Amino acid sequence: MYPRDPCLHENDKIEYLENTASLVIENFPQKGSPEWHARRKQFICASEVGALLGLDKYTSRKRLLETKKPDWVEKKKGDVLESYMHWGTCMECTALAAVDEFFFKTDGREPCCRIENIVHGQNHRVCGTPDGITKEIGMFIPIEVKCPAHPSPELCKPYETVDDIPLKYFAQIQTYIELLNAPHGYLVCWTMFNGMSIFVVHRNLCMFPRLVLPLIDSWVVGDLSPRVTKGEKNYHARMLAPNTFVEKIL
Repeated sequence: MYPRDPCLHENDKIEYLENTASLVIENFPQKGSPEWHARRKQFICASEVGALLGLDKYTSRKRLLETKKPDWVEKKKGDVLESYMHWGTCMECTALAAVDEFFFKTDGREPCCRIENIVHGQNHRVCGTPDGITKEIGMFIPIEVKCPAHPSPELCKPYETVDDIPLKYFAQIQTYIELLNAPHGYLVCWTMFNGMSIFVVHRNLCMFPRLVLPLIDSWVVGDLSPRVTKGEKNYHARMLAPNTFVEKIL
C-alpha cells in the first residue's frame, strides 16, 4: 500500500486555491488549545450543523449556542465518551488507507489528501475540515469517515442503508460539499472486523442556502432561538432528503 499524504502537494494546493477563489483557508491554533477553543466560538463548524438544525440527538441547539459564548469553558468528557472519541481518531488513518485502496482499485486515483480549516467564502462564520479529500476530474471531493466504537469491536457493523445513518452526518457532509463547491462527497463507515461501507452524497442545492445560512445569520446578530420545535426538526429532516441524494457504492 502506498503512503498517504497528510496534506495537498504544493502544486495541488495552488490549483485548488485558483479554482475555488471564493474559499478561505485559515491557520487555526493548535487543536485542543485554549486559543483553538476561543477561535471555534466564532464559527459554526460542519460537525455542528446537525445540532444547529436540531438533528443531533446528543447535542441540542441550546447546548451548541452555550459553547459559543465567550465565557464558556470546555468541560472534561466522561471516560467512556473520551475513549470512544479516541478510538475514532486513532482509526481514521487506517480507514482512509482502506478508502485509498478502494479508489485506487476502482480508477487508479492518487491517495486522499487533507486541507485544514476551510472557511466559507460568503459567510465567514462557517468552517470545516473534512477527514479526507479526493480529486475527481479536477475537482476536490470531501470524504467523511465514521469509525463506530463498541466495548466489543467485533460487534460493530458498517451502515447498511441510508436509514442507518444519523441525519447529523448528512448535514455535516453537505456542509463540506458547500465549502468545497463540490458536486458530491463520500461518507464512509469503517469497522475493524466487519469491513466498511461507502455512500456517495450528492449535493443538495437547497439545503445550505435555505436552511443553514439563515440560521447562522440569526446567530451572528444574536436573535437565534435556542429551541428547535418538532415541526422545524421534521422540516429540516425533509429538506435534507437523504434518500433522494444518497446512494451506496460499497
